[in-house]
Amino acid sequence: MAKPTIAFLGATGGCINACLAHTLQNGYHAIALARTPSKLIALLRTQNINQETLDSQLRIITGDATDPEAVKNTLLLRPSSATPPTLISHIISGIGATGHLRGWAFEFDQPHICEEATRALLTALQNIYSTYPEFLTNRPLITILSGMGVDPSQRQLDVPFLLRRVYHGLLHVPHADKWAMEEMLGERKARELFRGVVIVRPGSLLTGDHMLGSGYGVEKVRVGTEREKPAVGWTIPRADVGEWVFREVVVGGGERWVDEKVTLTCW
Repeated sequence: MAKPTIAFLGATGGCINACLAHTLQNGYHAIALARTPSKLIALLRTQNINQETLDSQLRIITGDATDPEAVKNTLLLRPSSATPPTLISHIISGIGATGHLRGWAFEFDQPHICEEATRALLTALQNIYSTYPEFLTNRPLITILSGMGVDPSQRQLDVPFLLRRVYHGLLHVPHADKWAMEEMLGERKARELFRGVVIVRPGSLLTGDHMLGSGYGVEKVRVGTEREKPAVGWTIPRADVGEWVFREVVVGGGERWVDEKVTLTCW
């Protein structure tokens, strides 16, 4: 069976860039939406992804994740002008605000980016289904990167006690944004647009960068779910998050984790 083509949103972020690098290295094809394609290419080249692989396996759409038309172009596979498009089967999103420390507080460049990008994604899919209603029988699975501690009802349970005050104090803006994203994807009308939703919540503090091999190794990752028991911990490397998503979603299909909020941590 042919390997699926994977759509990536937020692929210049450390976790998702690592996932994309694994995807390309293992012979899968991918489509990535990027505001600055040269930045994405440069990051992938540091991952030892050669130009031949980039040319043959990766298609980059220039645009913003908050633009429904750019997202729509990312989700539709167009083999040629002579053949009708097909809808992507897997979406992996790591959209999130970039923070900068100012004194004792973080300032975020786009504090509502997750909410805005989710709205654009839902609009794009609605537009696709209105044009190609047959795609409703083959809807995509979406995997989103959220964060530990974003759920207001769980904040005293899924973050180590000594981190809670600082963690929630510094990161309340992106946490509120990611929670809004989760809530939007949990609504009935939104869920009807997807085959399933997988929410990944990496443990308290992300460490390291996008580079493959810079983590502890995916075999050291502890996995839990909100439904049963979350994996509570201090840190997890971005490279390990990316590899876990690659193994479980790209290779494994992700069906095991549909409708779950998966927590990942190393220690």
